[in-house]
Amino acid sequence: MIIKTVHVAQKVAENYSPEKKNNVAIISITGSHDDDAILHPNFKKILRLKFDDIDQEILDDPRNRRVYKGINTEQADLIIAFIEEMLDDEEEWYVVAHCHAGISRSAAVCKYISDRADLYYPEDYKVYNKMVYSRLLKIMPQYSENL
Repeated sequence: MIIKTVHVAQKVAENYSPEKKNNVAIISITGSHDDDAILHPNFKKILRLKFDDIDQEILDDPRNRRVYKGINTEQADLIIAFIEEMLDDEEEWYVVAHCHAGISRSAAVCKYISDRADLYYPEDYKVYNKMVYSRLLKIMPQYSENL
């Protein structure tokens, strides 16, 4: 079961050293052209993904498709499988999600985890990446306003 989730900036994640006795997992999100984060080996589970902090409007412009990579269905499926494995576990898990600044992509992942695991997530936090959240809900982004 997941008991807590938090989104942080990449630099915070790289400087974080979880205690060995705790079950701490991390979802590491870096930009499509960025190096992987350097993470402490005490994380019990690590999921590394590469996609940019963009929305559907940017992806819809053909000029941007070569430059930016948004979250795709395969990546959303990987996140969901990663989360479901911990939700099904009898052990307690803490999940850290990071992206560059810790406010958009990782926040969307934490919002999804919070919704799925019935954890607290601040209702007034609206800066999370709507496309990432929608993909995790497996809903086309244009319908996310109806949620």
